[in-house]
Amino acid sequence: MALPLEGIRVLDMTIWQQGTYGAAMLADMGADVIKVEGPDSPDPGRGLQHAEGLPPGVSPYFEAHNRNKRGIVVDAKHAQGRQVLLRLASTTDVFVQNMRKGVAERLGLGYDDLRAVNPRIIYASASGYGDLGPERELPSMDIMAQARGGLMSVVGGPDDPPFSAPVGLADQVGAMWLAYGIMVALFHRERTGEAQAVDCSLLGGQVALQSFNIGVYLASGQPPQRRPRTEAQPLWNMYRCADGRWLVIGLPQGDRWWAGLCAALELDHLADDPRFCSLLARSQNNRELIAVLDERFAGLPATSGCGG
Repeated sequence: MALPLEGIRVLDMTIWQQGTYGAAMLADMGADVIKVEGPDSPDPGRGLQHAEGLPPGVSPYFEAHNRNKRGIVVDAKHAQGRQVLLRLASTTDVFVQNMRKGVAERLGLGYDDLRAVNPRIIYASASGYGDLGPERELPSMDIMAQARGGLMSVVGGPDDPPFSAPVGLADQVGAMWLAYGIMVALFHRERTGEAQAVDCSLLGGQVALQSFNIGVYLASGQPPQRRPRTEAQPLWNMYRCADGRWLVIGLPQGDRWWAGLCAALELDHLADDPRFCSLLARSQNNRELIAVLDERFAGLPATSGCGG
């Protein structure tokens, strides 16, 4: 069976993760992705090794973000190298880059330069802060976007210092938005024949992740707060079991499943308890219910299943 992007060629001039993983997602769907690196400026991801015992020169980080791609070395700073890239661009559907604003233009590889040789090209930029505003030319990295985007202000307990997710959350979300933007632009081109420039920023991805929090703030004027586990929803929480392992409960429709949960935990006497038998009641008495569930799960190994 043919993959959906077979026949689409992508010229990938990205490094590190955001733009690079976005291009890998296109390759996963069958696109012919050509990774371009400079002779004296390879992708720094090639040098990242996060584990002992890896073979020399093997970087799982680089391999994960550049799977299914072909590779070429071109010196974009040299006039002949630039001509090579323009010739490639003339038969390319998508050009992806994550250079700081203005750098591609100085190299003669901006949107107008590529559109001059290929009026149908999709020009995709993975940026730090977007294409507008006073910070558009500033560089950024994953941890900076997690901080600036507000994610680090809502993760953890109220007394914890800010900390970032242990994965490239801003990079990966930015990559997914970039791949989405490219797909929409390709669809638009199929309908109209028009080229487009697409910009997806690390900051924009982090803001998009928090649309619910932002909506609450706009409606109430109250910014989201960190909460200790004991003040969260009892049925949207985590509990430690007798064997030291943790499990989570995720029951957004708690009223529907409350009686069944009580039966599974052999807490049938709580099924009709007015303190806990509705979402509002559980919210008002969350600490009390969490204490009950803490005690019950502390007597059950996670591997045994509940109710014996």
